[in-house]
Amino acid sequence: MELLLFLVFGLAASCPDRPPLKVYPKSPVAGQPDYNGWLEKADLPYPLAHQMAASLQDSADRYFVFGGQRSVHGTMQQNCLKYSALTNSWSLCTPMRFPRGIGRAIAVKNLIYVLGGCETFGTGLPKVEVYDPFADTWSVAPNMPESLYDFGAATWRDSIIYLFGGGNWSPGSPPTGRVWLFDPANSSWDSATPLPVPIGALCSEIIGDTIIVATGWTESGPTNAVWCGLIEPSDPKEIIWERFDTLPGMPRCRTVSSVVNNRIYLVGGILEQGVVSNETWMFDPQAISWQMLPPKPHPISDVYGTGIIHDKLYFPGGFPGTAPYLKAHDALNTGQYAHDIGVNHISSPKGRLVPDRIYPVIVWVQNFGGSAETFTASSEIVDSLSHELLFESNKIVALDTGESRTVDFGQFDPGPGRIFKVMSAVHLAGDENPDNDTARCRCRTTSGSEPDGYGYIYRSTQEPDTIIFQWFDPTGGDTIDDWEPNPDDGISERDLSFPFPFYGDSIEEIYICTNGFLETSELSCPVNRNLPFYDMTDIIAPFWDDLTLRESGTVIEKQDTDKVAWTWIEVPRYPSCPKNAEKMTFQIILHADGRIQFNYLSLDGNQASSTIGIQGRDGTWRWFLEYACNGEPANHIPADSLTIVFAPPVTGIREQPSCRLASLLSLECPTICTQTRISIRIIWHTPDIPKVNVFDVCGRLITAMNLKGNGNCTIDWNLDNHARLAPGAYFLRVTTSQANLTKKLVITD
Repeated sequence: MELLLFLVFGLAASCPDRPPLKVYPKSPVAGQPDYNGWLEKADLPYPLAHQMAASLQDSADRYFVFGGQRSVHGTMQQNCLKYSALTNSWSLCTPMRFPRGIGRAIAVKNLIYVLGGCETFGTGLPKVEVYDPFADTWSVAPNMPESLYDFGAATWRDSIIYLFGGGNWSPGSPPTGRVWLFDPANSSWDSATPLPVPIGALCSEIIGDTIIVATGWTESGPTNAVWCGLIEPSDPKEIIWERFDTLPGMPRCRTVSSVVNNRIYLVGGILEQGVVSNETWMFDPQAISWQMLPPKPHPISDVYGTGIIHDKLYFPGGFPGTAPYLKAHDALNTGQYAHDIGVNHISSPKGRLVPDRIYPVIVWVQNFGGSAETFTASSEIVDSLSHELLFESNKIVALDTGESRTVDFGQFDPGPGRIFKVMSAVHLAGDENPDNDTARCRCRTTSGSEPDGYGYIYRSTQEPDTIIFQWFDPTGGDTIDDWEPNPDDGISERDLSFPFPFYGDSIEEIYICTNGFLETSELSCPVNRNLPFYDMTDIIAPFWDDLTLRESGTVIEKQDTDKVAWTWIEVPRYPSCPKNAEKMTFQIILHADGRIQFNYLSLDGNQASSTIGIQGRDGTWRWFLEYACNGEPANHIPADSLTIVFAPPVTGIREQPSCRLASLLSLECPTICTQTRISIRIIWHTPDIPKVNVFDVCGRLITAMNLKGNGNCTIDWNLDNHARLAPGAYFLRVTTSQANLTKKLVITD
């Protein structure tokens, strides 16, 4: 093996046409591993697996995710998502021309080539699309020589794209050993020396002129074999293949791989028994050894590529072994730092606070670097809407290498009815890794939930300082008996007596399902799921579970001019044994003003088995609020005499100060906008020029606008300049020394 490695890596270093492998020194700290571990980043906008990911060669602070599938039975997507490391946030770019997943995305000379994959499982695609991230535009390239998915891909010298193998365990897509190369400069495809054995669902990387092919699916099942290929620079179609060191552990396929600093990282993968791993392995060709690193926080497979930003590898979403797919976004920090102080997490205050109770401000800090350090730690708390500074404290802290401890900054009196932003930071001159220097969280003394991405909140009688139980008598209503296809898993289309406002849409007809929910799609879906559930649209679920009306129970509809109610009366679960056990009586009330009310009169049996919540459209951009799912959280398990109210943001409402002040200031802009540019006209009769700020529903400042003129100004607000604002509700606030106005603006797709 050592002779082979000398031939492969030594030859690459000695040949003048081959750039030598750069050797990176080990961590200077005795006994310390040469990595800083896992970081949890901003979740994807929605769960995703089978997506392709790629980074540009310019080390800029962003990477891209293409296509994929949001749920097990969902369709492949066309979406192009961009992650910004500077803001730790996702934005939506121009979508691909074709939906696809299980392909590859490869960057060459600051263009990203999306190759192959599937639109539907089992049917490969030959299509190649080219994304220009600077212009946010798409074009097409010549098709691949064959339709492929579950193949490997890598770039050689930022000029040639190699495709390796392909296929998997499907009888219609057995593994192949073919190798193709694509020359973007000439828009040409050619075949290269094939793999030693057919391999699909594999990892492939290139270091210098050396190809590493690892794990995958062979004719005998998953494998941990690793193959090394040496590219002949004078003729890149010629590859010398040799068997390499086997990856330790169980055989696996659909592992996620990447290269940073000439080291190969393999993460997760599907093991022999169908279990998805969270193991993390690093191969150092200089040391000729595999090293196991700390496990990834979430198991992962079925992600094709990673993000690479400086020394960090980013792993978006994936298949964790069971539904649903992951939204989690983990990053592996591979950097080696002599000086690295960070905030581990904020312990207190966070979550919902009880008004008029004093809370300690406690933060965990840690020395991740290789030297003992003395530094300053700070913590501050501000009002989320007014930005008033309410608490501030600084402490001097000394930590040895690897040491962590809590820092007590003092006490905080939150006061009632407010939302707070908490930020803690560390300050060390010469800190080499600013990524972990700051931590943020939110806490509140408001009742009910925090707003979702659109602005809905909920309140319930399970929070004693909020609302009271209010049952609506269904007597005199109409019994629903037109269930299709049957009273077990059936639906019934219902017309509303008023247009019901729901997540920016106006709903005039809706489907009611025997299984305890409303929707605008037509799925009966007896197995309840977590929200968001992307296979259904506009879900209103007081008790989504496998219920049946075959032998007993009834559903009553009662409509008034300002509300409509559906009441499930003594409806049992399926199967119900004995027949009289586990009967549920609950109701949905839709109010004309957009409020949604769930009432629970009596719940006999397993109260923890259900999904309770609402979802707008398919749930994208956090357009959902889940109150409980299958007993989590425990304090939200439904019970007798429970009321839950979901309240929308009040669209189009202005803060009218008084008649005199209102005459000093006016604001004209749309209430609901589907365009990328909004025309905003402001007229004022005050000596000072108004200030214009835009906030999201949580009170975070989105942007500030400058006005010019003598009492009359029109602003052409370009939404594209603000990272493609996510659909949802926003506040436009215009303020002068004598008057202020606030208007709600709802941005839809």
